[in-house]
Formats: sequence, C-alpha cells, structure tokens
Amino acid sequence: MNADRMSAYRQWDLSLDEALRKEFEKGFPMVELEGRTGAARFARGAGRGGNSNEKGGAIHESPLPEC
Repeated sequence: MNADRMSAYRQWDLSLDEALRKEFEKGFPMVELEGRTGAARFARGAGRGGNSNEKGGAIHESPLPEC
C-alpha cells in the first residue's frame, strides 16, 4: 500500500500516458516476481484441490482446532 501511495505522489502531475508508462516500468518487476513465485508454488502442488497451506502460501494453517 505504501508503494501505491508513493506512486500516486510521484505521478500526480504527469500526463495519463506518462503516468501509466511509469507505473508499468516500476510495477512490472514485482508483478513478474510474485507471479513466478506463485507459479512455482502451484507447480509443487500448492493451491490444488484446496491445498494452499504450503509455507509461504496465501493461507496458513490455523492454530485453532477444527470443530
């Protein structure tokens, strides 16, 4: 969220075309990294059949017992 805020501050006076170009240039590396990381977890089986409890995944095991 802080990165989005900083991006908005840095681009508020740019034209739409220039702001979108800068947003792509600055944001794409993170999207690519997160996409590759997520794809690798999926390839190892995380997220398949409801199994996304792999460490580093979006959902972690709850410390509470199931009812």
